[in-house]
Amino acid sequence: MKKDYTGIEKRAHTRKNYPVDHRPTIRIGLQEFDIIDISERGVRFVNDKKITQQGWVNGTIIFPGKVPIDIDGVIVREEDGDMGLHLVAPIDPK
Repeated sequence: MKKDYTGIEKRAHTRKNYPVDHRPTIRIGLQEFDIIDISERGVRFVNDKKITQQGWVNGTIIFPGKVPIDIDGVIVREEDGDMGLHLVAPIDPK
């Protein structure tokens, strides 16, 4: 029997979701992507440029009106046009 986990957060860190018209961005190399959600240890972003990034990445998270944050992480998931990035060092997503 399949269990229903609707509404149960299984992640260790709470994620902050962003509406489409107010998303911060992440810059990886020369490409920039919209961030869907973020936690202190992870980022999910739209892979609308269809990059095939794997492994370790360096980038910069840009929150409107705030100082950009340089990040290092590893791509952990690519699914349905989104990519998941696990951050090496925690950040404050607020």
